[in-house]
Amino acid sequence: MAEGKLRAIVGLFLVSAQFGLIVLVILLFAMLRPRGFTYEEMTTTLGILAPAFAAYTIPIVKHIVEHRYEHVKGRNVGAQFVVLSLMFPVLFSLFIAGSILAKAFGWAFDNFEQFKTFFGIVQALFAVYVGYVISGLFDLPSPAQNPPPPQGGTPRKPDGT
Repeated sequence: MAEGKLRAIVGLFLVSAQFGLIVLVILLFAMLRPRGFTYEEMTTTLGILAPAFAAYTIPIVKHIVEHRYEHVKGRNVGAQFVVLSLMFPVLFSLFIAGSILAKAFGWAFDNFEQFKTFFGIVQALFAVYVGYVISGLFDLPSPAQNPPPPQGGTPRKPDGT
């Protein structure tokens, strides 16, 4: 598969899925009473979802806007990369949606604290993998390739001078 086609599929899927998850939480608050989410639970869930939403969608949208006049197919990428690039975002979105629905319909989690803890852990675990996929497809330097500059002035030599 051409890298440009894979980039378009993964990018549009992730942006759409993130918007869909936000809408799902709001709808479960608005339409499922007394189940669903209370106002406080909805805002907390959105507060956990929002940083991931920004981290995933901003690089994608930025890349699309910067390359809006280009019709780049790119090189063909290997089948393993295609599978991983599609698998992690799909699994991530399904797992998050399933967790939200399980909480809203009372299928899991005895209380909101359990859901909140589980939801945060799932977000953190998948963030690493989805982040690598996004950085690989959308030309973002990984933290290892682009270390932060030293803080507080001139770096010191190993002898302390």
